[in-house]
Parts: sequence; C-alpha cells; structure tokens
Amino acid sequence: LQGLGEPELITANAGAYIDKACSLAADVDGLARFRAEIRNRIRQSPWGEPDRFNRQLEQVYRTLWKRTCGVSS
Repeated sequence: LQGLGEPELITANAGAYIDKACSLAADVDGLARFRAEIRNRIRQSPWGEPDRFNRQLEQVYRTLWKRTCGVSS
C-alpha cells in the first residue's frame, strides 16, 4: 500500500482494518475511482516490474540472512 501511494490504507490492527474497510465501502464514488485507477497504479509501482521487484527482494533476503549469520557485507 505504501508503494501504491496509499499509506492511509495501512492500519495497526484488525479492528482498525475493519473500520477502514467499512469506511471505504461506504464511499461509493471513492471506491469507483480507486478501482478505475488501481491497475495503472500497480503497473507503475514496483509490483508492475516483477523482475526488478524480485531482485530487490532477494537482496533484502540476502542482507537479512547475512545479519542473522553475523556476516558483515
């Protein structure tokens, strides 16, 4: 959600998630706009380039693994 430019959709717990979902569902015009724009926004986000996204994610995993093993970069 952060990568899509929607940080306000991130919630801290299940109750806040339910409240947010109900609020969004009640905003019919906002929901229609979101649906109309979301595919293009995904294409323009890191998830729209899966090869690049996967390379970056693999690098994060390597870094975390090295930290876990006590290996410095």
